[in-house]
Amino acid sequence: MRPRQRAERPESELPSIGAVLAGWRLVRRLPGGAAERADFVAVCEAGAPGPAAASRHWQGFGAAAPEPLVHRRLAVAVGAAADGLVRECEARERLVGDFVERPEELLDDGGVRLALFEVRPVRGYAAIVADGGSLPAGACVTLLVPVAETVALAHGRGLAHGDLGLGVCGVDGRGRPHVDGWSTAVELEAVSAMRADLARAADLRGLGRVADALLAQSSEPPAPQLAAIVAALLEGTAPRDAPGRLIDALFAWCPAEPVPGAVLGALAGEQATAGADGGTGAAAVARRAEAPERGLGLLDDEPDDESEADRPGPRRGAAERRRERALEWRLRATALAGGV
Repeated sequence: MRPRQRAERPESELPSIGAVLAGWRLVRRLPGGAAERADFVAVCEAGAPGPAAASRHWQGFGAAAPEPLVHRRLAVAVGAAADGLVRECEARERLVGDFVERPEELLDDGGVRLALFEVRPVRGYAAIVADGGSLPAGACVTLLVPVAETVALAHGRGLAHGDLGLGVCGVDGRGRPHVDGWSTAVELEAVSAMRADLARAADLRGLGRVADALLAQSSEPPAPQLAAIVAALLEGTAPRDAPGRLIDALFAWCPAEPVPGAVLGALAGEQATAGADGGTGAAAVARRAEAPERGLGLLDDEPDDESEADRPGPRRGAAERRRERALEWRLRATALAGGV
């Protein structure tokens, strides 16, 4: 493949379709974005072919297959938005939450900042609410618990989202919720105590709006305790531990259920390309219901239980524990789907 000639463009202008940045060719721009920030579907450019092997002994023993294309979602930012993309990636890495997507790489190409993510078709909560259809109560639990957990996790690690609402929450083809929009994250220790309190309060009100909108479409009315917590969130009178209380109230109201395929729409057929790390949203949320007393730090870099610290031999790393949990979620998801 011949190297492409890079056309000159202003530094404050986003690259166009067909441009090659850090070895990734932009093939399609995704909806949304702004003047200095946009998401693209990109394909990895193949390098120049190397010299043929000297030995032809094994030729013909296997069928030659073309190298599969590697697709990724590429967040591209220029100008002032480039610094915002860096801060967003730092916030995502800092959270390490189940429902916050982490970038695979953060690259720079001539002043253009690039963040690589897996291609993950998502249906936003705003679209789900706009449809106006009825949601099973268990699906509401599956959609809301990850948002509440992410807020609690962020506040516990010194971050506030800054713009929490239906527009930054979505669910992928496997029914697994995600919270995006971390370019507006506020570093709580870097601002005054008053601004930090205001940022936390804004997140709690945003959580209340998300909960109120989804519960309004529930097939069952929320329990009085749940309704009272949502009302306190909306009014700005909820305590700091309101996300944890909301999670407890949701689990007491109804067990988590998979998000219906009718809600996911076309995404349900695209889950093979969604890039999720395994497990459905209901299976992941069910993990919280089984051990509510352990709090919200299920993915903290701490032992999963008291016996972990006393276990002989080297301690398992966080990545190993995440892999074990992902396997457990896949098994639970199969059971929920009637596969076992």
